Amino acid sequence: MGDFVYNKSFIAKSSLESFLDDLAMEIQDADIGLDEYCNQGGRLDEVEVSNLKLTRIHSNGIIEGTFDISFNETYHSGCRDIEWDDNYAGTMKFDFNPETHELKVTDEEIQKVLVEEETEEVEDSQTK
Repeated sequence: MGDFVYNKSFIAKSSLESFLDDLAMEIQDADIGLDEYCNQGGRLDEVEVSNLKLTRIHSNGIIEGTFDISFNETYHSGCRDIEWDDNYAGTMKFDFNPETHELKVTDEEIQKVLVEEETEEVEDSQTK
């Protein structure tokens, strides 16, 4: 997974809620390696970050945390006028250095999410 540098300075006076909201927006726009999941040759789309939590602050100032992430890979298969989506969701763990503003993803658990139509197709194929 990738690292990125948080563009805004970390100011202790700012509210934690405001900082978390800003950081979540930065993560959504950052290149943190989600394109590794796009195995249909499509493009990354609709990245959403939620439930960002700080879980531990180390004595050296490094902050550990987690966030939930969801995104789509949008691609064409055969007909150029029909777009297909593969949906993914999961959790990522990170380390954030408030001095350098660097956020490093340390672990992730991301899976493809079956939408209702795909679930019905799988169930139909299993009953045949």
